[in-house]
Amino acid sequence: FLVAAFAAVLQIRQFAAFIVGDSCDTIDTVLRYVAQHQSGGSGGLTLGDGGVGGGGSDPLDLRGDNVCFDVDTRLDDGCWILVPAAVVAVVIGHVVTEACQSVLRRPLQELALTPRATPQRS
Repeated sequence: FLVAAFAAVLQIRQFAAFIVGDSCDTIDTVLRYVAQHQSGGSGGLTLGDGGVGGGGSDPLDLRGDNVCFDVDTRLDDGCWILVPAAVVAVVIGHVVTEACQSVLRRPLQELALTPRATPQRS
């Protein structure tokens, strides 16, 4: 499971780009144009006084991410806590399973209590 989760985190950007395909190409072209012309007066793109996002040098508040759709993934600290927790869970699961199997393998005579005395009828 952990290997699949790590692989998903590392590959989700490529998968999402495949799903979106060329649907965002026109928007990406416009965003690239805005990014090229936002730094000041070479073509005259102005969006009001200060722009939509309020930052004069970044009128659309893109913060350098000038694409229509993107997925950004990273492995944070919690991910590295998950690995030893999974190892502990596997070890404990193995110990409990072995204990249960050893009890089930015993003959019934070892597990049976002393037979009850049956009342005699007179």
